[in-house]
Amino acid sequence: MFGYIKGIVTEIFLNYVIIENSDIGFKLSTSQFTNRKLEIGKEAKLYTKLNVREDDISLLGFADRRELKMYELLNSVSKVGPKVAFSVLSTYDTDSLQAIINNSDATLLAKSPGVGKKTAERIILELRDKVDKKAVGMQPSIYNIFEADYDEAIEVLISLGFSKMESSKAVEAAKAENLASDTSEIIKISLGKLSKI
Repeated sequence: MFGYIKGIVTEIFLNYVIIENSDIGFKLSTSQFTNRKLEIGKEAKLYTKLNVREDDISLLGFADRRELKMYELLNSVSKVGPKVAFSVLSTYDTDSLQAIINNSDATLLAKSPGVGKKTAERIILELRDKVDKKAVGMQPSIYNIFEADYDEAIEVLISLGFSKMESSKAVEAAKAENLASDTSEIIKISLGKLSKI
């Protein structure tokens, strides 16, 4: 129905964004990988896929064609729906995910929220012959396993009266030190950073 949507990013949330085009605000479900590439007030181009279910019709947005293709592959696996597919794409970038599948590393894949060991094994079994084989030699790395905690911490700091820019910078500083292990600790460290500004 739509190949892509190009417009101004007006809002960014944890699992979706709003892009304005011709005075219409399009809500697109997105991965955190895509969200980190966007900036409020800037123009963006997201490749799209229409998701139709009995109780919902939604538009999905992807930063590039490769992420869209990987989503379609994940969603083609039995018992893997849009929510799980986005969870995987929010944990690993496309290259790392291809390497994990080619290396048959179900343990690493199962680190994605909502993905158990059996689901991870099923994904690997069904997609091993469909992903890029050149990714075999890559060293897969966790792309975003704690991003939900970081995003939640930013939202809490904003609710405390800090600007989004201040909150994001403080959380990024906490992340860079690699000391925080959960949301409450991220917030504590970030507040310490903010108190020195």
